[in-house]
Amino acid sequence: MLVTALTPVLGYDKAARIAHVAYAENLGLREACLKLGFLSGAEFDRLLQPEAMTHP
Repeated sequence: MLVTALTPVLGYDKAARIAHVAYAENLGLREACLKLGFLSGAEFDRLLQPEAMTHP
C-alpha cells in the first residue's frame, strides 16, 4: 500500500516493480527501490512518509 505514494513521481510501472522486487526478495520498499536505482535514499525518505499519510 505504501508504494502508491511513489506513483506520482515514478509512475505506476516503476512503483509496481518496487513492490514486486520487495515481495519476491523479502526486502523493504526502501531497499528494493535503492536496489533498482530508481531513487536515492534521501529522495525515498522525502517521498514516503507514513506519518504524513495517516494524519489529515
